[in-house]
Amino acid sequence: MHNRFSTEVKETISFSAEEAHRMGSPVVSAGHLLLGLVRQGHNRAVTLLTDDLHIPLSALVVAIEETLPPGVEGGKAGSWRLPLDRGAERAIRGSVAEAKRSGSRTVDAEHLLSSLFNDRDTHLFAILGRWGIQRLPPGAGGQ
Repeated sequence: MHNRFSTEVKETISFSAEEAHRMGSPVVSAGHLLLGLVRQGHNRAVTLLTDDLHIPLSALVVAIEETLPPGVEGGKAGSWRLPLDRGAERAIRGSVAEAKRSGSRTVDAEHLLSSLFNDRDTHLFAILGRWGIQRLPPGAGGQ
C-alpha cells in the first residue's frame, strides 16, 4: 500500500517550517509540527483537540511554545528549508504507520496527531498531560 500525504498534512509541514523559522530554530521539531497542525486549523486533529478533548487552541499554542528551546534571533537567515530533527522525523514516519494501521491510503492530520501523542518523547504527550489527558479518544489516528 502506498500512503500519500493529504493536502492538510502537506500544509501542516509547511506551516511547521514557518513556525520554526519564526521562532529562530535551526530545525523543525515535533513541537513545530504541533504548531503547524494548529495553524493549519481546518483538520480532524484540531477538531479532536478542541471538540473531543476541550482544549483551547490559544492555551495549547502557549503550552507548545513554552516547551520549545529558545531560538536565535532571525533563525536560519534566508532559508525556509529547515531540516527535521529526530522527533519530527519519527512523527512523520509514525503518521505513515498510523495510516497503514487504520487502513487509510492517505496520511491525514489525525494520523500525525496520533503519532505525535504516541511518542512519549515528544511535547504533545506532556502537554496534553497538563489537561489530564492520558490517551487520545477512540477514532484518533483513524483507528
